[in-house]
Amino acid sequence: MPEDEKICAAFFRVKSYAFNVLRYLIPQKLEGEITFGLEDPAQTGKILGWLAMGIPLYGDHLDINPDFTGKAFEGHILIAGRIRRYKILRLLWKIYKDKDLIKQKDRVISIIGG
Repeated sequence: MPEDEKICAAFFRVKSYAFNVLRYLIPQKLEGEITFGLEDPAQTGKILGWLAMGIPLYGDHLDINPDFTGKAFEGHILIAGRIRRYKILRLLWKIYKDKDLIKQKDRVISIIGG
């Protein structure tokens, strides 16, 4: 296997490790309602646009209501879940035991010149 393919394979393993960490840390239950507004309706619209990008994360579980008439910030949010230490420790152990990943890291650092 050529070296570039080894680096690509290591990159995809790091990506899967990062995805697993996020999966372990994301809450299992999220629900709530938020009402917000600023003095300038254009600024309220900008913030609403930024919050809309998070819809894939919170979906139908969080209601966001903009108030274009004036300043406002109120609401309630319930976040529940568990962070299980053994899963994170097991993942860290897998990363530690992945010797090829360490070799590729050293190779990438030598290529970059760090």
